[in-house]
Amino acid sequence: MSSNTTILITGANRGIGRAITKLYLSRPNTTLIAGVRDPTNTTTTASLSTLPLGQGSKLVIVKIESSSETDAKTAISTLPQHGITHLDLVIANAGIGHYWAKARDVDIEELKQHYLINSIAPLVLFQAALPLLKASKSPKFVTISSALGSIAAMENIPLPSAVYGSSKAALNFTTRKIHQEEGDWGLVAFSVHPGWLKTELGNAGAAAAGLQEAPETLEVVIPQLVSLFDTATREKSSGHFLTYNGTDFQW
Repeated sequence: MSSNTTILITGANRGIGRAITKLYLSRPNTTLIAGVRDPTNTTTTASLSTLPLGQGSKLVIVKIESSSETDAKTAISTLPQHGITHLDLVIANAGIGHYWAKARDVDIEELKQHYLINSIAPLVLFQAALPLLKASKSPKFVTISSALGSIAAMENIPLPSAVYGSSKAALNFTTRKIHQEEGDWGLVAFSVHPGWLKTELGNAGAAAAGLQEAPETLEVVIPQLVSLFDTATREKSSGHFLTYNGTDFQW
């Protein structure tokens, strides 16, 4: 990456997104563009603007509501006003996972909503970010997926995840297709299973499985996840479905 690393992440104000944002901002010479649903919400902005900054680092908060087809493009069009002319790393992190049902019982409106946020929005983000990714010397596009999006691992994860899981499987396909189609200019694109984390979304899945809470913590996982982003290359990482510690996960 360049001496001043520029990163954009969606869903930046809570859970995995906020933890990643916090770690990157603590580093020197890092510009972090935090995509949130409502930057006019003072609680949201305060949660981010009070994070410690490394020397030469800065935070830019932008509106990216994942259900919008235009927010990402509009947000990215404002970045030159902040002196941002490239994106080294784009992390499609925003997602939902509040509905659990067997396929025969699925509410189709819930299915549509999960696909819109978890599958379509990351592609909309990629399309909007493409010009600034191309301006980077080492561009990376990462999608936050889930083990529940693995078809091969389905038998080992007996959750009623017909909605959430299939939306993440679609995301995995799109991410690998981006890897396949954008290799001529060196883009690194891959999906990540971040673990089963103690976040609002992770604990919702745990409740669906009859557990009190998810088993893994942000404090343990996020440093490994960010290290994975730092060291990812076209040769060893791009086109893969990886766990947070860098091992391959089954498609």
